[in-house]
Amino acid sequence: MENVLGEAEWNEMVKKIPAQVKETRMILEDKYGLVVPKQCDPFIARCLRLKDGKIDKAIKLIKTYQATLLDFHNWDAPIQPSLYGDVFTKTLFSYVQKDSQGRRLYIFRSEMWDPQNTSFAEIVAAIWIFAQHLNAEYEDNQRNGFVTVFDFSHFTLQQAWALNQWRLISIMKWVQNGVAGRVKAFHIIFHPRIVSVIYAGIKPFVKEKLRKRIHFHSSLEALHKHIDPMYLPPFLGGDPNFEYDKSVIKNILQQDDFYNEMVACGFPSK
Repeated sequence: MENVLGEAEWNEMVKKIPAQVKETRMILEDKYGLVVPKQCDPFIARCLRLKDGKIDKAIKLIKTYQATLLDFHNWDAPIQPSLYGDVFTKTLFSYVQKDSQGRRLYIFRSEMWDPQNTSFAEIVAAIWIFAQHLNAEYEDNQRNGFVTVFDFSHFTLQQAWALNQWRLISIMKWVQNGVAGRVKAFHIIFHPRIVSVIYAGIKPFVKEKLRKRIHFHSSLEALHKHIDPMYLPPFLGGDPNFEYDKSVIKNILQQDDFYNEMVACGFPSK
């Protein structure tokens, strides 16, 4: 089980964050020879909160973040939200209201993805941007984390071919190191056999802690044992009056400047 700080412990930890940001900055600059722009202090603070105030773990997270930015650069998937309008509005079904456990939920719908128009790398970049947005906008998300549902309805062989195994392995690495935030669960539903085969190929690279949070469901009833349907949209057997906050996506698409600053937090060497 994950060691989750209690309310009092969390509040006490948060009080120490400003001083820890300065200490973390000094270590990054003096020990690792990195350039740390002043505007990156909020980013360092988020990393510290995600790691419960543990400076050594926050630094490891920051360095993994560096590697992730390099991956996206090499994949030709810029961290620029305005480029992914169709992905956010069609493929990613976001719902940022908290569930009964204080987690935030978003859903990926494979049937909405056309790999001829949108590459797998672009899908991943959009998901990553969305996760970073949740962490930046909602401090409680840094504590309670998020849940992702992958709806593989009508998943095609063309989509399967578009998935790159080595990129999937890279994704597993940065997910496990917390770059996306606190991943509480991945729920996979309506998946054909090929999805299980793909997962089997990357499973050796998935740590036991994350394996326990990846759930394959054969029915909506099985999914509802983990997520109350009152928090789900109708196509997942949820509330017929379900609504999601479209302003979230609108805000993300207008934040290119913010993400340019985030890219600057890749911290080049001196």
